[in-house]
Amino acid sequence: MKKIHTKFLFFIFILISIYSFSFENFIEEWRYENRNINDNKIVASLMAKDTYIFFENVEQTQNMNIITFSKEGKKIKEVKLNDFLLINVEKKENGYVLFGKYNFEGKNYASIYLLNNELNIIKKNYYFIDGYTPIKMLYKENNIVVFCDKYDGKNSIFKEIIYDEMLNEKSTFENIEKGFIKINDVDTYNDTFYITGWKDNTDSKLDMYISVRTIENKVLWTKTFGGKSDDKGYKIKIYDNSIIIGGTNESYNEKNNKDIWILRLSNEGNIIWSKLYDSGFLDEINDIKIKDQKIYITGYSITTKNDEDSYILKLNLKGEKDYLDLSNFLGTDIGNSLIIDDKKLILSGFFVSSKNSEETTGIDSLIILLNRK
Repeated sequence: MKKIHTKFLFFIFILISIYSFSFENFIEEWRYENRNINDNKIVASLMAKDTYIFFENVEQTQNMNIITFSKEGKKIKEVKLNDFLLINVEKKENGYVLFGKYNFEGKNYASIYLLNNELNIIKKNYYFIDGYTPIKMLYKENNIVVFCDKYDGKNSIFKEIIYDEMLNEKSTFENIEKGFIKINDVDTYNDTFYITGWKDNTDSKLDMYISVRTIENKVLWTKTFGGKSDDKGYKIKIYDNSIIIGGTNESYNEKNNKDIWILRLSNEGNIIWSKLYDSGFLDEINDIKIKDQKIYITGYSITTKNDEDSYILKLNLKGEKDYLDLSNFLGTDIGNSLIIDDKKLILSGFFVSSKNSEETTGIDSLIILLNRK
């Protein structure tokens, strides 16, 4: 019995060592891992009163799970939505609006779900989008605004569709630009939409793309930023009467490197500041949150060991770095979403783990509550 007990403790020690995280600026309070036969990822998260809510996509089955936790890490509820993969979620006073996608018999559909505060489905609908890629949904003044785009070989078409709260289509606006443009994110302030992504320039490289438009999809101004390599915009936020864009930059650093690139612009598109942040060999950005005059960013960095580590970057509104912290996970972990709760950060995404044997790996959802040291 003593020999078996010793082996068991050794196994537990090895398991903890393999799957341990060591953020320099944080102490881990609790963690949730969803080890399942299917690959699953946390793709979005938000806080509602004393509850954390996480949205988990299971791509093989095209299903999504909504998982709620108390702040102490106790799992409260899990709701499953079939035939739905989340793109983004918006909170409204009496519930949630979920925007997603679904592929049926080779055809792509956009889908909208309305949920009440108890996460019960109030209404849902599917829309055939005919070659368009769904990008994002915004809930604005009792309207649901959906954005999608496509490239026809010559022109890039950006479509905006407005639905009422009963999911009836009210109006559609299209904007066509020459060349290849890929839209990644949209934010809104007053009656204006702010858009970022990238545009193929004449040298067959990609430039960060920013466009500001009216609610009728009319362009107010458009700008591109970049150099001789690929530079992309991934996230855009409107805060403190300015535009904050998060992307990646390959032009202004060492060859074959990709850095986190954050810009702050005036409402007219003038650069207030533009800075690069290097957490490793290749950096990617997945989420930006802004709270109490601070900018929080997460994504992942490919280190020299070819591991992918999630990171947390904190800046002030001048772009000055408070910290850039890597998970130092032995293997691959990706940060997809952040919740900012006072001095606590809740990082969620996924990690790569072994499934049935050492030769079989899979993707498992991961949630970590971190408390600032």
